[in-house]
Amino acid sequence: MTKLRSEANEQTNKGLIFTTSSFSREAKKAKRKKGEIPIDLVDGDQLINRIKDLSIIF
Repeated sequence: MTKLRSEANEQTNKGLIFTTSSFSREAKKAKRKKGEIPIDLVDGDQLINRIKDLSIIF
């Protein structure tokens, strides 16, 4: 997340990271760091549910 934030330009207002696994407690805590670009985390279970909701597969 640090690298994502450091490489973002001044017009970036949000980040998004997907994984097929899960995020650590530290990652979940760091996603909303005061004064930094917020980053949404989408883990494997959320990804599957979103795909189902969109009726893309399954």
